[in-house]
Amino acid sequence: MDNKKIDTKTNSWKPMTARLSKIVPQSSFEKLYSIELENPNEKKQFTWMPGQFLELSVFGIGEAPFSISSSPTSGTLEICVRATGSITNALEKMKEGEKVGIRGPFGNSFVVPEAKGKNLVLVAGGIGLVPLRSMINYVLDKREEFKEVFIFYGTRDPTQILFQDEIEQWQKRNDIQFMLTVDRGSPDAGFGEPDPSGKYQGNVGVVTTLFSKIDIPSKNTMGFIVGPPVMFKFVVKEFEKLQIKPSNIIVSLERVMHCGIGKCAHCQIGDILVCRDGPIFTYEQVQSMPDAI
Repeated sequence: MDNKKIDTKTNSWKPMTARLSKIVPQSSFEKLYSIELENPNEKKQFTWMPGQFLELSVFGIGEAPFSISSSPTSGTLEICVRATGSITNALEKMKEGEKVGIRGPFGNSFVVPEAKGKNLVLVAGGIGLVPLRSMINYVLDKREEFKEVFIFYGTRDPTQILFQDEIEQWQKRNDIQFMLTVDRGSPDAGFGEPDPSGKYQGNVGVVTTLFSKIDIPSKNTMGFIVGPPVMFKFVVKEFEKLQIKPSNIIVSLERVMHCGIGKCAHCQIGDILVCRDGPIFTYEQVQSMPDAI
């Protein structure tokens, strides 16, 4: 897989000062942060591709890696964060205009030369839509470079659907096929059960149930998967039914990354460092990586 690797043209260890220019709640759990670098030269040099990540510092607390959720075609740097630890909880309490530190971008990209001219099937589970959103919007902004585009998104329940305004726009487009599903029709419903109030009328079931509802070409097709590890193997099985080769199945490995440039080994899998060698891999590569998924 030939895609963009880590760019270390600047000091990778030194955070750049940035401010939170906009904060938009996405659900009860996540917020979307727009980030603007203060130094005009650093802002100009900070270019990224879908699938890459950055390290964000909350001063006095620490730093953590976050997938870049916006497409480079948008010109806006965005991350979407769920408050689950000390750094994310501190970030959740911050206001627009407050300052953070940024390092990066790091990692490789979903955008591979092999994808051009092919049908694309992009599958996201839960907060896996956060990094895949960058690729989705990149593809939509360069729509003429790809053939048929299918987007499948599954999440726990309707209250946890991210980017709802964008999803409405995706659903209205006639040049892609977007399908949404939830594991349960409401937060209180059982697994696979519909919303008892009838408010949610969409598909209920795991994301793989969407594959049987639409005809996907088996030839000249690439698949992309981002989501919880339990989802990967089941989506791969659907891709295998379509006879998509392992080298044409692209996955993003969600592992604990810390330094972002392959020095601390927090994200080591065998002899692979996810932040240095990924986080994007083909399924062909993953098959030789023990316990990767």
